[in-house]
Amino acid sequence: MNLIFVVGSLLIFTLGFLLALMLFNRRLRLASDHFTQLYQHLPLPVILLDPATGQFVDCNAAGLKLLKLNNTTQIIGRKPEDISPEYQPDGSVSSKARKTHFEALKETESLSFEWIHLASDGFELLLQVTLIPVEIRGRSLILGVWYDLTERQRSELAVQQKTESLQKSNAELEQFAYVVSHDLRQPLRMIGSYLQLLERRLETTLTDETREMMHFAVDGASRLDQMLVSLLEYSRVGRKGLPMTDTPAETAIQEALQFLQPLIDEKQARVQLLTKSWPMLHASPDELTRLFQNLIGNALKYHQPGQAPQVSLDVERTKGHWRFCIRDQGIGIAPEQFDRLFRVFQRLHTRSEYEGTGIGLAVCRKIVERHGGRIWVESEGEGKGCSFCFVLPFADSREA
Repeated sequence: MNLIFVVGSLLIFTLGFLLALMLFNRRLRLASDHFTQLYQHLPLPVILLDPATGQFVDCNAAGLKLLKLNNTTQIIGRKPEDISPEYQPDGSVSSKARKTHFEALKETESLSFEWIHLASDGFELLLQVTLIPVEIRGRSLILGVWYDLTERQRSELAVQQKTESLQKSNAELEQFAYVVSHDLRQPLRMIGSYLQLLERRLETTLTDETREMMHFAVDGASRLDQMLVSLLEYSRVGRKGLPMTDTPAETAIQEALQFLQPLIDEKQARVQLLTKSWPMLHASPDELTRLFQNLIGNALKYHQPGQAPQVSLDVERTKGHWRFCIRDQGIGIAPEQFDRLFRVFQRLHTRSEYEGTGIGLAVCRKIVERHGGRIWVESEGEGKGCSFCFVLPFADSREA
């Protein structure tokens, strides 16, 4: 916090100094002694240039320190391109770029741009340069202030490299998950089929114990196949879905309800849409449908024993987002279990209680995050129902 305060103070001081110079018009007549004292003690690097020759006339202590020079004799008489690489950040040749900036300065009160200088050890410094024409003791000069952007650039580059590395790693993991889950299904189905053939062929010779063991083996193969199918679904989010486009949320909800209609009829459930006007979203249509299908299906599955499921869907406008909520009156969730819900293959109940692979909510989280949103659960505890809520950004920035 102290560092931020100091840097901010330096910037404010320097900007104030530059503003003061500009307010007195282009031809400033500065008292030599006062100017020299202020100029030399400025905490940011400041230099003076001769517009006629393009050479450095002076450099304050902060500028010498930045360039790792011992005294002004090492820079006076040289030109900016003499202590710069051949090319600048915009691709222009340093010598030509310097002349272009000097010409442009004849028509304006100040000029700012990025420039690369070389310290005495050859280290590249990315600087924000601000130039102002001044007159000192009847001599027309250019005053320049440098602001060092090198650390910022280095930090941005490090973040970019880490982001690219993470994206590459995630893509490789998703591809690996897809290949493994896809290729494993064929031998797994073969195992399940042969186990069933063996069970039928040996039907008359199997004891109750061996028959139970065969049943466990077949059931295990079947459950593993279901998990591989779910893993395939998870790996396909963002890879196999339809491209992003403006998609009506209501269309995705209605399609999800059509897929779930047999389950709704079976459980005699009531699903209410509390909003009459649903927003437009910038989303992958099939992934948005899968999101609603998983969340509504989850609410239908975990209902109170002996009670028909009651599910409601609502949306409201918040700052910069649409907030969707799918609420139920089901079995609820203990708050300490919230963090486990959206992890792959995490289950809060045994398979004998509720079927499933424990990947549906992980798919929901992946879809929401891919669309720039966030998903969470709200519940007062077991037996008190729960709400699965997520936010997605507006389809159009004008909605904000």
